[in-house]
Amino acid sequence: VSEKGFGKRVTYNNFPAKGRGGKGITYLKITDKNGPAVRICSVLDEDDIVIIAESGMAIRLSATDVSQIGRATVGVRIVNLKDSDTVRDVALLSDAAE
Repeated sequence: VSEKGFGKRVTYNNFPAKGRGGKGITYLKITDKNGPAVRICSVLDEDDIVIIAESGMAIRLSATDVSQIGRATVGVRIVNLKDSDTVRDVALLSDAAE
């Protein structure tokens, strides 16, 4: 999830293993539109995600509500924020802990 409310799901097979001399792999196309990543986490289809904005607004959604798209993309808007508001944190609610 990015600072300006964009997010995406990417499958693990989109992240190939690299050797020690590798320069890394792009996980998010960062632009002025979406901003830098706030949280990157591994989710299952049955997990829920809580997105918390700087203003105090919190939105809970299912992981399946977030589109599964390519690795080096901007993502899709998953939360509508006011112009001056940003995503502060993202929490993962998983049944695996129960």
